[in-house]
Formats: sequence, C-alpha cells, structure tokens
Amino acid sequence: MNGNTAFHERQRMLQPWASVVLTVAMLILEIVVVIDYLGYVNIDQTDIVTLSIVTAVVIFVIGLALLLKMDVTVDGEYLSIRTIGTRRIHLEDIAEATVRDRIYAVREYGGWGIRLWTKGIGYVAPGNNGGVEVKVKGEKHGIMISSKDPETLLRALS
Repeated sequence: MNGNTAFHERQRMLQPWASVVLTVAMLILEIVVVIDYLGYVNIDQTDIVTLSIVTAVVIFVIGLALLLKMDVTVDGEYLSIRTIGTRRIHLEDIAEATVRDRIYAVREYGGWGIRLWTKGIGYVAPGNNGGVEVKVKGEKHGIMISSKDPETLLRALS
C-alpha cells in the first residue's frame, strides 16, 4: 500500500465462529472414538482409523482456512485483490462498476471463497451481504468482490 490508498479492506475467508462449530463437531467424533476404545460401544477398527484421518484433515483445513484472508485495495492506479495470489486491475480498464446489495454466494458462485463460476469470478467472503461487481474492458464476465462497505469501494473505483 502506498500513501494514495483510497480504499483498503481485509476480510477473513472463514469466520471464527465457523471454526468453533467445526472443531466441536470434530471433538464429538473423537469422543465417539474414545468411547469405542473404552468398550462402551463396538465400532469397527477401520471406521476408527477413517474417523481419525478425517478429523486430522478437517482440523488442518480449519487451521489453513483461518489463515486465509482477502485484502482489497484501491490506490490511484489499481484495484488489487490479494488472497492466495494478487489480481491487479488498472482502474482505466474498468468499464463499469456497480454496487450489489446482496450476493447469493451459493446460487451465483457455488459458495464462498475465490470462485470461477458461470457468472464470472467471485471473491466472496462469508458474512457479507453486498459487494461491487466490476466489468473489465475486453472480458466477457464480471468480477464480484464482496465488501463490508460496497459504497465506499465503488466511490474509490470512480
């Protein structure tokens, strides 16, 4: 970021409450494994191994998802969307930008996150209702950027 930043916003791709829910679900699975080990229920050993592997993978994914974030920055020249990589769009290449009051993440983009879908590319963080749809000159589909403050993002793009 430089001193000419007109807009900057950081959003998490996984909300902390969602990680708590997933962690509790994994703990319940582990309690089932412990109860089986103690002999109160009888579960096949392959099921226990499968549960343990699934639990380890889900906990790893939760940890990784907690680290993922999306930074949207507008400076004097570029709109930058930084997630795993960075997408930079020169402001002069933006043909149109409009505020959307609501994004239907699952229906329009197949879920939350970075999505390449039939409607275009979606940078959709969970927990947001609105965003800005950007049409880039020479591209068939638009880019949807979720935002906590879409009106300010739109003003920065103008």
